[in-house]
Amino acid sequence: MVDLGGLTFQGKATITGQPLKPVRIELPQTVLLHSPSGAEAELSDFRTNLPGVAMLDANGVLEFSFGATISTKDAQGGEFRGRIPIRVEYY
Repeated sequence: MVDLGGLTFQGKATITGQPLKPVRIELPQTVLLHSPSGAEAELSDFRTNLPGVAMLDANGVLEFSFGATISTKDAQGGEFRGRIPIRVEYY
């Protein structure tokens, strides 16, 4: 592992549908997060552990992990919340 600087964010997602169907999954380019104090942070550079062709398993489930770089304008820590839209296309 190479440290490229900055902080990272990690998450997990579960997709369900028809068994053994291939899917295309898209994550956003950026997501704005907010803290209770009004501070903002941004997630960017999303990456996943998905293979080139993602497919639901025999039970119709696909679980994957994703990560992103998190940055703040004021370099303050804290608790941030936001929604990460995940787009799924079933083939």
